[in-house]
Amino acid sequence: MNKNNLKNFAKSINLFEIIWLSSTIITLIFFSILFPDLMFEDKTNVLVVICSVITILCSPIVEVLISKQCRWWTIFSIVFVELTDIVVLVALEVYS
Repeated sequence: MNKNNLKNFAKSINLFEIIWLSSTIITLIFFSILFPDLMFEDKTNVLVVICSVITILCSPIVEVLISKQCRWWTIFSIVFVELTDIVVLVALEVYS
């Protein structure tokens, strides 16, 4: 992705999307801090917590990329959502 494409993409984001993205991320962070026990029973594994936070923060961004029909949403989703989910599941021994 070159600088012109990135600038065009940044200019294409409207006020509604900025408000939606900001409010969604703030709400997710708020509930993660307010109810941390609902995320994990064991918070000693730092990798799991970091991957979980990355997944939580990147999921709304993927939605905006999809709505903009940006072809990079698939790569962003695979790297920042799916792979982090896999790390969490393997670390919590859901899949072994």
